[in-house]
Amino acid sequence: MKKPSIKWLALTAVAGISLCISGVHMANASEVLYDDSNVSLTSAVDRYIATNDNPVANIVEGYQEETTEQSETLVAGIDDEAGTVNDNKPTATIEAVKQPEKATGSVKVNNITGEISKVDGSTEATTEEQAESTTEATTTETSYDNTSTDGFTYALAEPDFTGRAVVKATGTVNIRQSGDISASRVGDIAGGGIVKVEEKGSEWTKISSNGITGYMKNDYLLFDSDAASYAAGNLKKVVRINTASLRVRAAANENSETLSIVTEGSPYGIEEIGAGWTKISVDDSTSGYVRNDYIILDYTGPVAHVVTDPVVTTPSTSESTTESSGSTESSGITTPPSSNLGQEIANYAQQFVGNPYVYGGTSLTNGADCSGFVMTIYKNYGYSIPRTADVQGTVGTEVALSAVAPGDLIFYDRGTGSIKHVAMYIGNGQVVHASSSTTGIIISNMYYSTPCKAVRIVN
Repeated sequence: MKKPSIKWLALTAVAGISLCISGVHMANASEVLYDDSNVSLTSAVDRYIATNDNPVANIVEGYQEETTEQSETLVAGIDDEAGTVNDNKPTATIEAVKQPEKATGSVKVNNITGEISKVDGSTEATTEEQAESTTEATTTETSYDNTSTDGFTYALAEPDFTGRAVVKATGTVNIRQSGDISASRVGDIAGGGIVKVEEKGSEWTKISSNGITGYMKNDYLLFDSDAASYAAGNLKKVVRINTASLRVRAAANENSETLSIVTEGSPYGIEEIGAGWTKISVDDSTSGYVRNDYIILDYTGPVAHVVTDPVVTTPSTSESTTESSGSTESSGITTPPSSNLGQEIANYAQQFVGNPYVYGGTSLTNGADCSGFVMTIYKNYGYSIPRTADVQGTVGTEVALSAVAPGDLIFYDRGTGSIKHVAMYIGNGQVVHASSSTTGIIISNMYYSTPCKAVRIVN
C-alpha cells in the first residue's frame, strides 16, 4: 500500500477544518425558512483561507511541494510483495503536523451593513488592521453586543432614520393632497408616527405611511438625529425580521422546539436581548427566541389612515379588497361586502395604534387586550360581539382567507386547533391588533403568524 503524500495529508487537514466551518454556517442557516443563503463547502474553504492567511502553509511545518525524487524514494522504502518496510530507511521524512492556532479575538457582525472585522484579542494585527478595528468598534459603541454559543458577537445596531421622519404633535396631523394648506386631505396621522420621506421640501414634505401618500408641513416633522432622539424617549422599541421567514424557538438554541414562524417587516415586542438570541413576543399568546443575526431593532408608533367622516356615505378612496397572497385556504365566502362600512370601521380602529395593551382591558385609549380591542371597536358601531377571541371566532360569517376585506376579524391558533388571538384586517395584507404588553396596539402583516380562519361581522 502506498504511503500518503505530504500534500495529501495537508489537504486532508484543511478539508476537515473546512467541513467544521461549513457545518457551523449550515446550522446557522437552518433558522431561515425561505432563504438561499446556505454556505457551500467551497465558499467556506475560501472564507477560511482568506481570514487565516493561507492555513495550508501553517498546518504542515516546512511544507514544500514534493519532488519526483522524494516521491520515488518513499515508494522505494516499501517491499510491495511482503507488505513490510525494508531495512533501508526512506530518505524523506514527514514533518510533524500541528493544529492551526485558535483565534483569540471575536467577530462583530453589523446586521445592517453586513460588514465583518476583527475587534479584539489579536496580538499580530498590523497598524492598518488595528485602525480598521478601532473604527468598527467606535461605530457600534451604542449597540447591543451578544456573544452567541458559536463564538460570534452579533451587534444589533440602533434604528436608522435615514429616509424617515417622526411626526411631532400632541394630536393628529393632516396629510394633504399637495403642499398647500387649502389642499384636500387624504389622511391624517397621530404624533409619534414614523413616516417614509418621499421628497423633502423647504416647507412641505411628501411622505407615505400605511399605503397613504401625501404632503405634511415640515413644522410637524422631525428628521435625522432629531427623529432618533425623539423616538428613543417616546416610542416603543421593537424587533423586525430581516429575512423572509424565521423560526421562533422555545429556548435559545437551534435544537429546541419551533413555536411559531414570523415574517419580514412586522414588529415584534422585545422581552430580553440575550447571548446571540433575543426573546420576542409574537403576540399575547406566544413568546420565544430568534437569532440576533436575523433581526434588526426599530420603533413602532401610529400610522396614517384615510380621513373618513362617519356621516358621509360616499365610498372610501382607500383600497379595500386587496387579496393576501400565498393562502391556500378555500373555506368561507369569497364575495366582497355589500357596503364600505367595514373599511370605515378599520379606519377607525387604526386611530388607536400606539395605545397600550392591557390584559383583560377594553379601553381603546387606556388599554385593551386583543379581543377587548375588537369588541369595543364594533360596539362603537352598534355591533355586540362576544368578549373572548375563541367565542368571537364562532359568530358572523366565515370568510376565505384569500378574500378577506377591511373590518373582517382574523384568528390565530398557533397550530393547536384552538383560537389564541384575534386581529382586524385593514387592507393591503395588514391587520391592526392589541398585540402584547411589549408593543401595545400595532399594525402587522396579516401573516405575521399563520392565521387559521377569518370571520365577517358586517354584511
